[in-house]
Amino acid sequence: MISQYANSPKYVKLVEGIREQFNNYKTIKDWYNVVYNIRTATGYGLDWWGKILDQSRLISFIDDNNQKVEIFLQGEITVDGITFSADEIENLYRTLLIFRAMSNIGNATIPSLEMLLNSAFEGRGQVYIDEVTTMQIDVTFNFYVNKLEKYVFSTDIFPKPTGVGVNFYYVPSGSFFGFFVDGASPQPFAPFDNKPFYNHYG
Repeated sequence: MISQYANSPKYVKLVEGIREQFNNYKTIKDWYNVVYNIRTATGYGLDWWGKILDQSRLISFIDDNNQKVEIFLQGEITVDGITFSADEIENLYRTLLIFRAMSNIGNATIPSLEMLLNSAFEGRGQVYIDEVTTMQIDVTFNFYVNKLEKYVFSTDIFPKPTGVGVNFYYVPSGSFFGFFVDGASPQPFAPFDNKPFYNHYG
């Protein structure tokens, strides 16, 4: 538009209309949030990440009755009488994908695993890893972990060094003091009026 028409209301309105028609900022922003950013991706976006990471929504695990269970992580699901909403399942699949990515890019040292796990669960609490023996590590979550998440953690998707065994401990912060209860299985990490301090090493 030449300068002599720069202040023409009709021309200015026409140019603004053309600019809005060709402005793809919102499209790019929506694509980034729905597809590209794994932390905000949903639906098709997570399916796209699943193809990249070779991790489908179908998972299998051993339940409390020692039975193999297969579930498809999409929509509302009921496991062991507990119903998980579609949003909870979508977030669980997201965590599964992040675990798969960790396994692909991490070096499996304790510092790197702690950094990656705490990044994956940012906003929920802390994850701590202890080396018990040469081929055994303990992973402690100090926030609430639901039953389905525990099942998923027990699968081979959890990032860890090859050949190393993993024990999982779920100790929500503020709920337990950390003492050992004699004869109790599994350990409830009961209050301080119960026997000696708890420790992972016996």
